[in-house]
Amino acid sequence: MDSATDMILDELKSVGSAKYRLACEIEHHHHLICLRCGSTVVLDKCPMADVLATIDDFTIINHRFEVYGHCTSCAQVL
Repeated sequence: MDSATDMILDELKSVGSAKYRLACEIEHHHHLICLRCGSTVVLDKCPMADVLATIDDFTIINHRFEVYGHCTSCAQVL
């Protein structure tokens, strides 16, 4: 995707596929993503704080953190 598209669409990658949705316009955050229905939950904490505490010889420019699974509703029908 080019930078203009990146501002509109957010690519969600999972095993064997990619899905797109409108990009979020809120501050830095990460998601829990349901593989069945595509619903997302915003994580309140960035896990990079814990990672950065263990790294001292690498300059991180950017990161992405997504957790895939099944929401409560979808888990009940699986």
